[in-house]
Amino acid sequence: MMEPLISAKDLKKNFGHVEALKGVSLDVAEGEKVVVIGPSGSGKSYGLYQYVVEESIRHPQRNYIVLVPEQFTMQTQKDLVMAHPRHGIMNIDVLSFGRLAYR
Repeated sequence: MMEPLISAKDLKKNFGHVEALKGVSLDVAEGEKVVVIGPSGSGKSYGLYQYVVEESIRHPQRNYIVLVPEQFTMQTQKDLVMAHPRHGIMNIDVLSFGRLAYR
């Protein structure tokens, strides 16, 4: 079996007294598709932002694109900057579908 492209083990996240993630583990192989669902405020975006920031720190030579609807580009960029320990995202671009077309 090939090594997974993405691997997460025993993820936990609390928002105050609300336990959003409790021991979530996941392996994603190349070519697989993953859908993350949950109610508003359950940590879906937060988990993705944390993952992208951690990957961007581990691999500063790579460029990352976070694709969001147009109305969320500025807020997503702000959230990523705040999630980064050095408050900078030099190798992460936040793009909408329209902006991606110009790339």
